[in-house]
Amino acid sequence: HYAKFDIDGTSDNGNGVFVSNDATNYSIGFNYHYTPAVTFSLAYDKFDSDIIAYDDHVIHFRTRVVF
Repeated sequence: HYAKFDIDGTSDNGNGVFVSNDATNYSIGFNYHYTPAVTFSLAYDKFDSDIIAYDDHVIHFRTRVVF
């Protein structure tokens, strides 16, 4: 998945100046069905913002067992 956000002048930071922020989000993931009851998932998600404090990324690994 890919998402692009352009937020212009929507918040006041307290001194009368409106702040704009542009952000981009990338996600990619894969599922591997080992058996009908066992699935492994691997995903990567990255959030990139003009404000460095909001930048983040995560690697997600999940094992699902259905019984």
